[in-house]
Amino acid sequence: MVSPQAPKPGFQFITSINTIARNDETRRRVRSHARRQKLPNQTGTPFPKKEEGTQKERISKFRLSTSVSPRTRRKRPSSTEDANTEVDIFEATPKWETTVIGNKLAITVARELPNFPLLRIETTPLTENLLKYCMTVCLSPQEKFVEKWFDRAGAPTYMNIRRATPYSFAFEEINVDNAATHAFMANVAAMHNSLANWADTTTMDFHRLQAVKSINERLNLEGKNIDTPVSDGVIVAVALLVNIEAYIGSLAAAAAHMNGLKRMVELRGGLLEGFDYSSLLQRTLAWADFSYATAANKPLVFPLIPKLAMSLGLKDRFMSRSMVANIEAIGLNDLSIQNREAIELFELLYSIADSINIFDWADFKNFKAERAQISDSIYFLEWRLCQLEDLIRSRQHFSTRAESLPALMPSENNETWMETSPPTDLSNALIYASHLFLHLAIRGQPPAAYRHRALTEGLMSSLCDTLMVLDLLSDPEPHGSPESHHTTSSGGQVSTESWSTTTSVTSDASTCGAIKSGLHEDILLWILFIGSCIRIPSSPADAPFMYRGILLGDHHEFFINTLTRYCRMRNILEKETLLAMLKGIVWLDMWSENQLELVWQEIGGHIRI
Repeated sequence: MVSPQAPKPGFQFITSINTIARNDETRRRVRSHARRQKLPNQTGTPFPKKEEGTQKERISKFRLSTSVSPRTRRKRPSSTEDANTEVDIFEATPKWETTVIGNKLAITVARELPNFPLLRIETTPLTENLLKYCMTVCLSPQEKFVEKWFDRAGAPTYMNIRRATPYSFAFEEINVDNAATHAFMANVAAMHNSLANWADTTTMDFHRLQAVKSINERLNLEGKNIDTPVSDGVIVAVALLVNIEAYIGSLAAAAAHMNGLKRMVELRGGLLEGFDYSSLLQRTLAWADFSYATAANKPLVFPLIPKLAMSLGLKDRFMSRSMVANIEAIGLNDLSIQNREAIELFELLYSIADSINIFDWADFKNFKAERAQISDSIYFLEWRLCQLEDLIRSRQHFSTRAESLPALMPSENNETWMETSPPTDLSNALIYASHLFLHLAIRGQPPAAYRHRALTEGLMSSLCDTLMVLDLLSDPEPHGSPESHHTTSSGGQVSTESWSTTTSVTSDASTCGAIKSGLHEDILLWILFIGSCIRIPSSPADAPFMYRGILLGDHHEFFINTLTRYCRMRNILEKETLLAMLKGIVWLDMWSENQLELVWQEIGGHIRI
């Protein structure tokens, strides 16, 4: 018997009166039902025979018992199969594996769920694993899980990336656009390669090129006139490309994409007015601006976003003490911090780190407000640090020009071209070190990323005068050995470890008891410690960095050697002593503890020599 035909068949819905269990058995039943109830493609095709029975009987076919023990057996309803057929419920139940992270957090994974694509884009064999790495390892609050993933000690902690950068909580928005998704996965691949010291860039290059291809295709249709503006997805994708290229050191490509991004934002009405509807987009664009400016030593392109610049309160932990120390700094070797804004921003950095240390993850009532306040403070701090660094570069440029010009007519205005700060002023070094701490500890960037090169070299150049005054650039020799021991780096360049003199022993011994311990001395210790955390790999193709006749090749080696000499000069011979002094400055619990362990492994055996 054929059921009557309907000229316009309607949709058919699968309904249930309870919650369907999400397992393989349920999926199989739903797919089987969908195949049997498939609608005809043509109007003349007769409908399947309408099943007899009540609604309750039809619904019961797809209802799974929720109170059945995993080992019990039950009979399948007699509908299309034999009613006497028994099904082992345990075989259809996925096996779960729970990983306990802490007292309040655990990750449960079903090991036998089928592989299904998490992304809507073309992928490589590594893409899915990278996405899982991003969602679990990068956001893990425990260092040991990062180490377990890569099976290497000393991986940096990524506990703060969720509230420090916009990409970690914006994946839901990014995943709806193919160009933005490709760019996002290229970012994850770049961070993974840097963290794991992995030279295979296949996945990163694939997603990066796919993002460029998708952007170019979209720009053939978008941005032609006022009726078809450039979409948010394309703008986010370009911003992510800027971040990738600044991250890996491809500054020419980053400059081209940054210019294009600036033009797109201008066509949309500017950063403040054109994107006022989305703080997330504004943060994404600002982060791209920060990335390029710090990696390429360029000024910021976008203005300050007032609604994102709400700062945490300052606690006057350093300002008053620094002013007193500046007044008392009358000797040639006495350290000072003349730039008041530098010490104020350092106060803000301390407030951010302290807020993260005491952050209550269980307080869901204030969770969102506190996290937003920390994020706004991070944004404001980095914006001001970029402004100060651009001012430092301008003054150095003017100072170089003034030194090269002949002094024909002295005047009061000539003094403005020269650096008036004493060589023991730590202001510039504190600015660069604060920025590096912001990137490494708070934003969770890997220490080996090439994006840190410009900031690291800025820190080294700002420290050289101070270190020469304190006689910390000379390599102390063993007692009774007046000869210099020169070493060569992997690239064949003579490094700072080989810069030694025959008078270094007597100088070191004579000044060991003369170095006083104060706030500025502890800040210098903290600055050298932050520099020692940088682990940018040295390459034979890299040109050494030259500052006033001093060859600075290996960044990490430079800071490790200087920190060793300074600890020896101040008689810091135990790890606990160094820990207490660093905790008195700015300290981010898990990240700082891990980095101190790594640094002490390198300097602990050399301090007592």
